[in-house]
Amino acid sequence: MLATGANDGSSWADAYVRLQDALAAAHGGDTVYVAAGVYYPDEGVGQSNNDRASSFTVRGGVDLEGGYPRGGGARDIAANPTILSGDLQQNDVNLDGNAISEDPEHVVGGNAFSVVTIDGTGRTSVSGLIITGGLADDESTDASGAGIRAVGSVSNRINLVVSQCLFTGCVARSSTPDSNYSASGAAIFIANGDLQMSATTLSQNLTEDQQFILSGGTVRIDGAVQSVEVSSRFFDQNSAAAIETFSASGVELYVDTDLSNATCVVSDTTFSGHRDPDEYNGLARFGGLDSLRIERNRWINNRCRVLISIHDCASSTIESSVLSGNEAETLIQLNNDVALSILNSTIVGNEADQTFRRVNLSSTIGSISIGNSFIDTRIGPNVEPQVMVFRSHSIVEGFDADGSGNLDEDIDPGFVDPRSSDFAPTAAGDYRLAPDSPLIDAGLNASNPAATLDLDRNARVRDGNGDGSADIDIGAYEFDRPAARITAVVLNPANGRITLTVESITDTTFTTQSNPDLREGTWENETSGSLAIGMNTVNIEGNAYGWPVAEYFFRVVTP
Repeated sequence: MLATGANDGSSWADAYVRLQDALAAAHGGDTVYVAAGVYYPDEGVGQSNNDRASSFTVRGGVDLEGGYPRGGGARDIAANPTILSGDLQQNDVNLDGNAISEDPEHVVGGNAFSVVTIDGTGRTSVSGLIITGGLADDESTDASGAGIRAVGSVSNRINLVVSQCLFTGCVARSSTPDSNYSASGAAIFIANGDLQMSATTLSQNLTEDQQFILSGGTVRIDGAVQSVEVSSRFFDQNSAAAIETFSASGVELYVDTDLSNATCVVSDTTFSGHRDPDEYNGLARFGGLDSLRIERNRWINNRCRVLISIHDCASSTIESSVLSGNEAETLIQLNNDVALSILNSTIVGNEADQTFRRVNLSSTIGSISIGNSFIDTRIGPNVEPQVMVFRSHSIVEGFDADGSGNLDEDIDPGFVDPRSSDFAPTAAGDYRLAPDSPLIDAGLNASNPAATLDLDRNARVRDGNGDGSADIDIGAYEFDRPAARITAVVLNPANGRITLTVESITDTTFTTQSNPDLREGTWENETSGSLAIGMNTVNIEGNAYGWPVAEYFFRVVTP
């Protein structure tokens, strides 16, 4: 139902019927509130039907917020999908009728070059929107920015904030083999500006180039870049294809700056489901930064030539992250004088030739510091001795235990559910620590002076092994010793009695629970009572478990 009032945007009753009209009236400092519905950029005053150059132009300093119910009310982004679609002719394949292009192959043509365009400086935000169906194949504009396109200058830089959005079914394509332009930034393209992106998913977007080196597939930020902060939910199942080229880099995320003292932080983000095995130099590519931090990331279930590529970054840190289940030639590629720190991270179960690889062999200065980390892939044949490798309180393939707290490479790390590299690419595997893991309290607290969070955003530095000393663990996850744990289970087949030995670190109440199937079963309450500090015996009476059984699971729950 469309608003039927004055169409002047003064209230929900008098809301603008077309989003373009609201944006035309908005200036820096204004917020445009958008109700649930599907909006097309060729609709509104002064727009031409099916004009591919039409775009929702957001002036600098304007906030664009979706997720409101029609007629007004409390904002609920999930309940009020607000869709900005480039499907001008409304002929894209849409099997479920939700007006969202969930697959780039469903974009059939005639779509808007860029669904949203940012025009002007000042902090500009876009939030609570689904941006879909852009087709950036206008090679006069570099075939870039099918979702959002923002082009500033050195003196007038973009400042874009994106939050709680979904980018899907956006396509950047350079279709002419002899084109002067390459495709990039299918979801977001920023030239000369900064990006702060949070709680956003980028899925099923495509960048396809016929001729030039493809740089920056899903998100590209370059030029006069001072600050990039990415804290998204997922980069998931996006793809890139450099059909006639010899190289591509940053096919999910590309950040490169010409400015000094530039910083980039990528945190709490999962990169998964990428499937481009050929000559791609970095699923993510970072260049020219003074400081790069990759924190609490999951890089899982990808197939590519290089996972992370770092070029000319003065200081780079990968912390509290997991790289697992990937199929790649190289996991981390280094170019020129890079100082890289790997802290409290787990690199495991990858089908990879090497963890690190140097590109510029003429550069002889650089260092890799590995602290409180587990790495089961060899360092790389062309890294040492030109690049100094420091290890502390870690387990690294090819290295034995030494006096720096490093454990032997052959030690069983005691992960909850490890997976062999034979299964890569896969998202399976749980690399949290089991209660008997030798990685618990085996790290060095000094390697984590900032007391950062682990990959589950739990506090670091706990007394995980109960020896009275709080020491950080090795790997991306910190083991949280439970208040009570079962140390032994004994079944009496004569009467079906289960006897649990339960260790408690405090006086507390408890409930025991049982479950026949951890994957599909449910936990049922059994015995309740009190525990004292130390070892306790808990009996569960009766033959309720149908002895003999293959296996049954028990746990103790405390307040």
